[in-house]
Amino acid sequence: MKIITFFSKSHTCLYKRFMNTFPYDKDIDLVVRYMPQECDGNYDTWNENWMKTMYRKVQYIIDYLDEIKEGELLIHADIDIVFYRSFVKDLEKLMNDSGNDIMFQNDGSTLCMGFFVVRKSDHIVKLFNDLYERMGDYEHDQDAMNNILPFSGIQYDKLPERYFSYGPLNGLKRWTVDCTHVNVPDDIVMHHANWTVGIDNKLKLIQQVKDIIIERDL
Repeated sequence: MKIITFFSKSHTCLYKRFMNTFPYDKDIDLVVRYMPQECDGNYDTWNENWMKTMYRKVQYIIDYLDEIKEGELLIHADIDIVFYRSFVKDLEKLMNDSGNDIMFQNDGSTLCMGFFVVRKSDHIVKLFNDLYERMGDYEHDQDAMNNILPFSGIQYDKLPERYFSYGPLNGLKRWTVDCTHVNVPDDIVMHHANWTVGIDNKLKLIQQVKDIIIERDL
């Protein structure tokens, strides 16, 4: 199974954490792409340079969908993710049991483009090509996917909360350094450090979640 991720210079510190926690397995082919620095690395609404990176991201996904075989699974993971246990067998079971074509990390009221597993088919290839072509009409890649997908005829769902993101379990509010309490699932598989702004905040959120897990396991 191929797992793809990417990073630019601003996210090198997150890349190191991703790689240090990644649960390697003989059945995993991890592909990491270095991309040029288009902006300061922080998301800003309708930021043209941010969107350049999102176009590169979607093209990257399309490239690897073209490489894999029909019916094969592909996982995309953003670089601001740390892992706590292996996940490939779990994702295979979730996809096989549900019959879904694609499953996304839960981002609260939306599907998260930062972590998803997809099974290649002609319909899926068309979906991502449509996403690339129409993304300029939306705020970003995630906004585009959430608007296009429901009309695609593709079967999809959210992944369980063990594929953890701060917002859905913590009132759908942005994390700041003033947040002293974080709800973390007992069976956490991975933590995607979104729902905060800035690389420094991402690192602090990652550390806070890690400390919670360590203290809980004592």
